[in-house]
Amino acid sequence: MDFLKRLFFVVPEKPRIIQLEITNKCNLDCAMCPRKDFGLVYEDMKPEVLKQLSEKIPPFSEVILTGWGEPLLYPALYDAIALFKKKNCFVKLTTNGAFLNPETSKKLINSGLDSISISVDSFGTLSDNDPRHKNPSIRSAVGNLISTRAGNKTPLIVLQPTLHKGKEAELIELIKEGKLLGADRINIVRLDKRFNKNFGYFTEKEERKIAKKLIALSSEQKIRVDFLPYTAFTGFKRVLFAIFSGLLYSKNRPCSKIYDYLYVTYSGKATPCCSLPKYEIGDLLSQSLEEVWNSEKIKKFRENNDLVCKGCDMLRLPN
Repeated sequence: MDFLKRLFFVVPEKPRIIQLEITNKCNLDCAMCPRKDFGLVYEDMKPEVLKQLSEKIPPFSEVILTGWGEPLLYPALYDAIALFKKKNCFVKLTTNGAFLNPETSKKLINSGLDSISISVDSFGTLSDNDPRHKNPSIRSAVGNLISTRAGNKTPLIVLQPTLHKGKEAELIELIKEGKLLGADRINIVRLDKRFNKNFGYFTEKEERKIAKKLIALSSEQKIRVDFLPYTAFTGFKRVLFAIFSGLLYSKNRPCSKIYDYLYVTYSGKATPCCSLPKYEIGDLLSQSLEEVWNSEKIKKFRENNDLVCKGCDMLRLPN
C-alpha cells in the first residue's frame, strides 16, 4: 500500500524521515561540498531546541542526525542519539570519518545508533587539488569501526562515496575493498550539477553504463550497492526497483525525496529538502509537526518544486 501511495504521490499524514541539522560546523573544506554556496551561519543546535524537537517527532520515525556539518563535532551527540532511541526511532548519521578513533567508535557502537554512513571516496592518498574527501587514515578508521562492532548487528556500516568523472576505476576498487573490510552497504551519491560548474559530469549514456557496471559488481561482490536513481536494494526488491524506477524518478513527477522527508535546521526551522536550508516552510519550535507538514507553504512547494529546485537532478533519471 505504501508503495502505491508513493508511486501516485499520495502524501502521508506525517513525514517518515526527519533530518536534524544538529550542527553545520565541519572540520573539512571539500571542494565538492555546496555548504559554502548556501551562505550558512555556522552553529550547533542548542540542547533545549533538540529536546523540544524530540518531543514533537513521532516514535518509530527515521531520524538522521546530520546537517551540513560533521556530527561528531556536536557536543551533545550521544544525548541526541539517546533521546530518539528512547522513542524507538531508527537513528542514523553521516560522518567524514576524521574522528573515528577507537574510543569514538566504541561509544558510537554502544550508543544504540542504528546506521552510520562514512563519506569516503578513496582508501588511498589524494592530491591537494583532488575535490574528493581527503582523510589519509580513513581505511584504518573504517576497519577499526567494523572490528570494534565485532558480532553486533548495529550500527549498519555504510560507505558513501561520490561519483566523479575519471575516477570510476577507483570507485570500483573502493567497493571491493569495502567488501573485504566488512562494510554492510555502499551508497553512491551523485554531485549536484548546480554547483561546482568546473567539474566534469557524465552524459546520460555514460552514467547508465556506470550503473550497469555497479549492479553487476554488487552481485559479484555480494554487497548491496545503492546508486539512486538507478539502482537500490538487493534480490527481488532490486528487480522491482528496476521496473518502477522509471516512474518514481521521472522528471515529469514531483521529486521522490519530498514525499515523506523533512529537514530541520539548527534553529528549528523546517524545510522540504537539505539542499534548501533557507527555504522555510514552518517552525517546529512554535508549530506541531502536523501543522508544518500540512501547511499551505509546503503544499505550494510540492506543487511548484520544479521551479524552486530548478536545475537539481540528484534524484531524477535522464529523459
